[in-house]
Amino acid sequence: MTTRGTPGAPPVYRWVILAAVTLAFMGSYGFAFAVIGPLVPELSSAFGIGLTEAGLISTLMFAGAAVMSIPAGLLVDRWGVRRTVALAQGVLVVGWVGAYFSPSFPAVLAARAVVGLGGITMGVVGAAALVQWFQPRALGLPMGVWAAGLPIGIAWGTPLAGAIIASAGWRAAFLAGSVIAVLCLVLVLATVRPGPIRPPPAPAGAGVSPRRVFTSPEVWKFNLALFFAFVPFMAVTTYWVTWLSAVKSISSLSTASNITGLIGIAGIVGAVAAGAIAMKIKRSKPVFVAACAVFALGLLAFLGVTGILGIVVVSLVVGLASYMLATMMFDIPPLLVEPQFTGTALGIAVTFFNIAGIVGPIVLGAAFSSTGALLWPCTIMVVSLVVAALLAQSMRIR
Repeated sequence: MTTRGTPGAPPVYRWVILAAVTLAFMGSYGFAFAVIGPLVPELSSAFGIGLTEAGLISTLMFAGAAVMSIPAGLLVDRWGVRRTVALAQGVLVVGWVGAYFSPSFPAVLAARAVVGLGGITMGVVGAAALVQWFQPRALGLPMGVWAAGLPIGIAWGTPLAGAIIASAGWRAAFLAGSVIAVLCLVLVLATVRPGPIRPPPAPAGAGVSPRRVFTSPEVWKFNLALFFAFVPFMAVTTYWVTWLSAVKSISSLSTASNITGLIGIAGIVGAVAAGAIAMKIKRSKPVFVAACAVFALGLLAFLGVTGILGIVVVSLVVGLASYMLATMMFDIPPLLVEPQFTGTALGIAVTFFNIAGIVGPIVLGAAFSSTGALLWPCTIMVVSLVVAALLAQSMRIR
């Protein structure tokens, strides 16, 4: 690594960068996740469509994100952090405003795809910014704190969205997202700048090319593991409120939204703990595998749990484990590639995350709609997590 970047930036400024990108990730992508659960039953009622169709607000957001993930990584590598992060937040504003003014459900879906484009760009660029401000040996904990922005956004955003929708309707949730996106745009423009830790340029004729990232077996093993790990994550994000209402007899939207928000609260602990543990033991693979195992156990427990207390405990376990996986999604890719291609590697990882966001809600929504019970959805999710753990275990990293 070389140390060319923002001239004269004091070392303490890296914590300003960490705070800024975490807050922006929380307010942009975190709140975009948070509104999904409360919106699905409301949009189903408002437009006279089924729950699976309403769940497309999740699928289309992830479709937009999947399209943009690799280009976002390439943009970071070519444009740098500051210009890319400004672009990301600007696109988010356009998406939220478009959703607010949407005259029909297809228009809502189109606007959600735009939200996905901007939100995932923020996801890639935030992680890339930290790589420029923290040395690799000290990156685990900051990456965990940053990844916690997603569950923090869900923890406060889901109850907030539920309350806003209950009192002012579904459009008001999109209006709130617009305001938050504008505030995040102002924040990143005021604070984010290139970091002092930059990869050295590749020597002429060295044969170092982004193509090596796309042809690495370890990169593909990890990304397949990500896909199978995040299919359950996306289903939980989309349908937990619905499952609580339809199967666990929690009729109040506010109560179901508040319990779902606990997943985000536990996720804050899980995301930070995953980074801290990986940094402490200097190994990331065991953290990923353990998170898959705990997540699967939580879903098995969800099948038979009854009563508010039991549901709360299971929700906390699911949140803890699922957001440990979120930290590993950003912690592991830089270990698999040359420093010059960190952005590209992160973009590929986030692509598979978003493909899971497309597949998970559709498959698990159909599994639930066909029976009205949780046996098939939970079975599919547990099997998916086992496959993810086996793929991760086969990787040649620590």
